[in-house]
Amino acid sequence: MALFNRVPRAQSPVLHTLIADHSILTLEAQETLGDYAGDEDWAVDISTGTISFGESIFPVQVLGTLEGSVWQWAWHDRGFADRLDHPAISGITELRGRAQELQIPEFAEPAIKIDELSNLGLLPGAGLASVAAQLIGFNAFFGGDTGQATMFFAVDVPLDEPKMEDLNRYTQQAFHNTDNIEDALRLWAAKRNSRVSEIDGGIKVMLPDSTFCEFFLN
Repeated sequence: MALFNRVPRAQSPVLHTLIADHSILTLEAQETLGDYAGDEDWAVDISTGTISFGESIFPVQVLGTLEGSVWQWAWHDRGFADRLDHPAISGITELRGRAQELQIPEFAEPAIKIDELSNLGLLPGAGLASVAAQLIGFNAFFGGDTGQATMFFAVDVPLDEPKMEDLNRYTQQAFHNTDNIEDALRLWAAKRNSRVSEIDGGIKVMLPDSTFCEFFLN
């Protein structure tokens, strides 16, 4: 128990903000991954850097493991600790080196408690996993049950062209996980080839197909 008490708690303001700002992007990517995965068994091939769900195969990197409320980064895992240049963890190893630049000390801690981080209404660990995946260039994450813990992977899935009805739904879901939905909408639009313009009392988001929706934020 003494060792557990020495694990620092994730609490940096930048990390909390990034989880909220990525909420719409995360909900979209996770729903898409869920459509591909369905009820299929999952398998990861570290040698090829891929994860498969039946016939669906995607690029993957290892993020870390969650046991209880304690998250451990893959670069601290004994399976990778002596090979920090391993392709399967190259993304988060680089992220570790950028922790000070990003003002997110949690990325440099071997293990952290994440019980105060938002899980975006998904599974425990989702908030941290989503931000880590996005920052290393992947758009989704997958949490696989290993029996004693949940192992998290960054996954890159192809996204369809955005649809307004989907954006409205994701925005409604994300609204409960952020007090600044405008930033989440702006980040989503920047990543999804959509345009944002100011309107009285809010913003207008125009999709690539020229459909649009006005979001009133006051």
